[in-house]
Amino acid sequence: MFDISSPAIYVPTIFLTLLAIFIAVLCKDSKKYTSENTKDLPYYHEIGLSMGYLGRNLEEDGRFVYRRNVDSEINYDNRVYNSLRHVGTLYSMYLYELLGLETRYKEARINSAQYFVKRYVKKIDDNKSVVVSLPEEEGIKFPIAKSGAAGIALAALCNLVDEADGITLELMQEFEVFKIFQ
Repeated sequence: MFDISSPAIYVPTIFLTLLAIFIAVLCKDSKKYTSENTKDLPYYHEIGLSMGYLGRNLEEDGRFVYRRNVDSEINYDNRVYNSLRHVGTLYSMYLYELLGLETRYKEARINSAQYFVKRYVKKIDDNKSVVVSLPEEEGIKFPIAKSGAAGIALAALCNLVDEADGITLELMQEFEVFKIFQ
């Protein structure tokens, strides 16, 4: 019958038990990052692949690497960079979380948001700030204020107020774009 001392019985039993435990832990972890109805959303898989790419191509300081070849021998010069593109990527990461898809990229988004504020948000005077493009990154002669980037920054950074260093309500209110909506 069922002889528990036989290796033909207890080895598969132990294997199946460990497999069941592993699957249970995996399901629990996946539910921690994913909301209930996300699998039914259109393009769920494609959006997840895109977010995975962004998560893998973020430097330690918070700067995105937009161009990377699948062949590790081929390297691109990633000096050309754009503050509007950066904040647009932050906004897409914010929407990803807002819609309840996954929260595992939140730390990466916080890191990248802090990089954005330190690098691209410049004070004009005591109560005004702008988002600028940097001459060395965009091949221009002098920094240019980007009102579109400031508007997207308001939307992308709004839920990180007081959660990330340097992102405060006062900073958000300093953007000239914010004053238009008041």
